[in-house]
Amino acid sequence: MEIYRGAAERLVEIYDFDWKENERMKEACICSVEAMIANGLDSVIVFTFALLAGIFIEMLIFFVTFGMLRFYAGGAHAKNYVRCVLMYICVVCISIFITRRCIVAADIYTIIICLLSIIFSGIINYKYAARQKNLGKRGGSYRRCAFAIYLFISVFIFVSCLVYIFLNMVFFQKIVLIQAFALVAQSIALFLDREACTNE
Repeated sequence: MEIYRGAAERLVEIYDFDWKENERMKEACICSVEAMIANGLDSVIVFTFALLAGIFIEMLIFFVTFGMLRFYAGGAHAKNYVRCVLMYICVVCISIFITRRCIVAADIYTIIICLLSIIFSGIINYKYAARQKNLGKRGGSYRRCAFAIYLFISVFIFVSCLVYIFLNMVFFQKIVLIQAFALVAQSIALFLDREACTNE
């Protein structure tokens, strides 16, 4: 958006540096600052909405799970920041709605959702994670990080599910369901970006 671009340009100009001989570096700095402003503002909007809607904990769990894996694995992006925020809020709200419906339903739904999400996410991430053509040599290390994060999240979901089942702690049921939906959302975003991936 132009407002982000303008703010980034002003911030970069403040830095005392001879940009005339380094136009490419200046453009790279502007793009980096613009991304930081946009992502920061997006996060503020999302978490402000979460606080007002009383879903801050659920939003935080979803955000951390989704963000950690997406950072290394990659995935499709919305065409602009407004769509990104709206889509993210909608996905989280749908996940929370289904989670709360499952909490008052049978335990078997929780187990099925968790298992299916882990299997689906594992297949998609194994096939497409960090295989984008623009990653180059970094792809291998990004893939290892993405797979390690996926394994950590999957084990955490599995252990939390056992804690919920055997100790009947509803809070853990909420955690595993939100994380399961975050895995699914990340996997769908990655699948939608499959055309940008290599066939290696």
